[in-house]
Amino acid sequence: MKVMNEFYYLRELSRDEINSMFDKLTEIWDISNHYWFPLYDTNVNSVIAFDSVAFESHFGFVKLREILNDINEIIEIRESRYKGYIVKLESFEPSYESIGEGYWFDENMNWIIYCSHEGSTTFGGEWLINSIKNDWNDWEKHIFYVTQ
Repeated sequence: MKVMNEFYYLRELSRDEINSMFDKLTEIWDISNHYWFPLYDTNVNSVIAFDSVAFESHFGFVKLREILNDINEIIEIRESRYKGYIVKLESFEPSYESIGEGYWFDENMNWIIYCSHEGSTTFGGEWLINSIKNDWNDWEKHIFYVTQ
């Protein structure tokens, strides 16, 4: 589990910032619950979910940070708007933590990452998904499926 300190976060978001950003994020990405895809359906087409352990071990955070290298600020908001932060790219490792589901995105909100308590890591945004697929030869083997 990540220690919440100056090595990972640039700053904590205010309650107003969290609420404003998350309201916009839910509208853009069709998030109708504090859980998202694949736990809940979405009308957004450009989403894919991977098994979190497989993503971390077969693709990895280093490659993800390389893809996101041109992003100025990564925003993190936790389940039920519990906490929000600006995250440092050099230590960025999106994952489910005991403080809840996590959403990561930037100010433009043209991409999103969501980590669930069920062990899924969801990516939204065609450019982000294509970048991951281009760098991960066997990505199809690691799709996360919800079992009933």
